[in-house]
Amino acid sequence: ISQQQDYGMRVEGEGEDEIGMLVASFNSMLEQIQQRDLAIRENADLFRGVFEQSINGIALSDEAGKLETLNQACAQITGLDPQQVIGRPLDELLRALTPANGASDSTMQTLLAMLPEFFRTGHAECLNQEQEGVIVRPDGTLRHIHYYLFALRTPRGPKLCSVIRDITRRVEAEAGLRHNLHFESLMLSISTRLVNLAGAEIKQEIQRAMGEIATFLGVDRIFIGQLEPAGPNLQVDCAWTAPGIDEMPGAIPLAVSAA
Repeated sequence: ISQQQDYGMRVEGEGEDEIGMLVASFNSMLEQIQQRDLAIRENADLFRGVFEQSINGIALSDEAGKLETLNQACAQITGLDPQQVIGRPLDELLRALTPANGASDSTMQTLLAMLPEFFRTGHAECLNQEQEGVIVRPDGTLRHIHYYLFALRTPRGPKLCSVIRDITRRVEAEAGLRHNLHFESLMLSISTRLVNLAGAEIKQEIQRAMGEIATFLGVDRIFIGQLEPAGPNLQVDCAWTAPGIDEMPGAIPLAVSAA
């Protein structure tokens, strides 16, 4: 029975003597083991279903610090191929996910530093804390992630489990919102200054404002102009150029295509 792992088998024999009682007791024990084994398998199947269908990425190490498994969501977020990475050391995978300018983001460095302590003691400062960081996928694209690490204790030692979520769109949206708010604040400041100026000072202030706008937009020149009534030129009324850049000409010839 133990070799075949078939706990549905039963010992034949009935009676009220010691052998019959032993057979009945043995069959009762097999029934309990069968029910327990069935419950374990059902729970394992349930866990596997939740694991695979989760929208959050989940990865689990073994007790030796190697990747034991990861779900489909984790593979999509990180770009890692399960067939190629399962069984590889975690520190090796973390280094592969570290951006080239990793010094500016200490996420991976912190995780790498905690691995030896974790697998030695089962404890680390960054466990059971919600954190954010940046990873680079094998295709070179960056992903902002929200992650949570916790330990699974086993008789052979601790396993490290991570739950991650891709927050790249949220981070980019927040950056875009901050950019727009900064630009709106800049334009409000410029408008306020222009309103309070006398006519003779307006052109100088406009040129200063153009420099502020160009710097904010990351360009090296900016101008205001109008088309000449009698000629294919653009008359430059006011311009700003960054240091080291040639000044704008007073008129810019416009290309006119032949009819």
